[in-house]
Amino acid sequence: MLLYTGRWKRRAALGPWKLSEGFAGYQADVAYFMKERGVAFIGHDAGHDAWNDVSPHGFPPSVGLPIHRLALVALGVSIFDNLDFERAVETARRLNRWAFLFTASPLRIEKGMGSPLNPIGTF
Repeated sequence: MLLYTGRWKRRAALGPWKLSEGFAGYQADVAYFMKERGVAFIGHDAGHDAWNDVSPHGFPPSVGLPIHRLALVALGVSIFDNLDFERAVETARRLNRWAFLFTASPLRIEKGMGSPLNPIGTF
């Protein structure tokens, strides 16, 4: 499941914004949707968790980054942060096609917990 907010296009046009002012993302309740649909991974052009003053239903304000915590720990969902979707969005608009194959192969690192990726969208 991918979420495009236009972060990198906006940054190129206006420069970086203060993350403390908030950015779009998923509220904690989206974890139920991910569980029901069997979502295997989530990708976002920022950081997944909505960053604002709204406390998600059922979660006290002290629980930081609920989607990161729920996706990784409770659901076993892989997370792709800070993706640059601009070329994929341009292609999707040109083809008027919003479904595509998303692949990202990690490097084989013994006892590794993560690696650089080269995500590829195939239309």
